[in-house]
Amino acid sequence: MTLLLGSLAFAMGTRSVSHFRRGKQFGKMNPEMVAHTLSAVEGKWLTEAVAFTQCNTSDAACQEDTMGEFKKSCQTVVGAIIQSSNGDKSAVSEYLGDICEQPELHSWKKSFCSNFADALNGVLTEDNYVNRDDLPVDTICANFFTRGFLNKAAKEEVARVEKEKQAAIAAQEEEAKKESEEEAAAHAAEAKERQAAAKAEAAKAAADVASKMRAEAKAKADEISNATATQSSPDSSNTTEVAVNSSASQSLAAVNSTSSVANSTVVPESPAQNITEVVNSNASASK
Repeated sequence: MTLLLGSLAFAMGTRSVSHFRRGKQFGKMNPEMVAHTLSAVEGKWLTEAVAFTQCNTSDAACQEDTMGEFKKSCQTVVGAIIQSSNGDKSAVSEYLGDICEQPELHSWKKSFCSNFADALNGVLTEDNYVNRDDLPVDTICANFFTRGFLNKAAKEEVARVEKEKQAAIAAQEEEAKKESEEEAAAHAAEAKERQAAAKAEAAKAAADVASKMRAEAKAKADEISNATATQSSPDSSNTTEVAVNSSASQSLAAVNSTSSVANSTVVPESPAQNITEVVNSNASASK
């Protein structure tokens, strides 16, 4: 940092090729060198300003430590710009405009440079002598740091960092949630696969048992069928004979039964005889 600020003071205090803009001589200025120096110190200034805003308001030591380095480099830059322009406010404004347009200063650094230029132009007077010899650069730099553009930039940086932090936390939580959901889905799919495998295994076992039972039942049925066939008559003639004998026996029994009925019934000798017996019986009753 010391080497950078020293090179800035040297470059702005050494004459280069003279050229004119708006009738003013800028032979002592080198916008590219100043832009390079500002590019190097702007990040450090912002870091120090952020640290200052994070100090406890009652901690004077913290505030002084963070402000000290900034004030030192700020006074060197501001003093070199004012001295090289001979305190001419319009020359300073135009020169800072050239510096901020340099390619090395882009994005937020270009915005930072423009804010620095506006702040410096705001404290310069119309008196070249006062600007060159009596300007309270120390106080001006302190105001830049505590209440000016640097303080605002520091607060914006703190807010940006906090926003990024919250976004990172939200992204991590979302990623963790996504991983948890994916893990749960994987476990559910695995459990479903295990359940399906167990179901298939149970179905196979049941099918095996049923097949075995059918085989055993068929074997038993075949055994019974064979045993029945073995116990049956070897040919149909025996069956016929048995049927004939049975019919004969039934016929004989029927004949015998008929004979018995016939034997138990008394048949009269003749109708005339019966009439005679009735007449004789009636005659005896009259007597």
